[in-house]
Amino acid sequence: MEKYIYNILEDSAELEAIFGDNIQVLSGKKNKLPVILYQLFQVGTETAKTKGELKGEYVLKLHLFSEDYKDIMAASDICKALFDFQEIVDEGEVVIDLIKFLRYSNEYQEKAEVFNRSLEFSVDVY
Repeated sequence: MEKYIYNILEDSAELEAIFGDNIQVLSGKKNKLPVILYQLFQVGTETAKTKGELKGEYVLKLHLFSEDYKDIMAASDICKALFDFQEIVDEGEVVIDLIKFLRYSNEYQEKAEVFNRSLEFSVDVY
């Protein structure tokens, strides 16, 4: 599933205008700004016996970092539009049934050198 998330972010011309090719999975290494870091992790699972039952529940977190607050705000709107209430299909097969925006948070100080906004989405697979 992670490759589909990456491809959506990478294929967005609007995000590329802000972040270039600096879209990466969250890691401990230093990154050049501006950057989008993302995390996808499973928070719940059930065994599906019949079609329509939840098989997996995931959380997608996008972390946007930039020295320019306007870039963060623009990228936040773009990311929300790319993922909120979306279904991901690959070669006719539904890979992710529904992605829903949950919340965002800002982490910056008044005299910050780097601005950060995190967006959180729920990801459901049936």
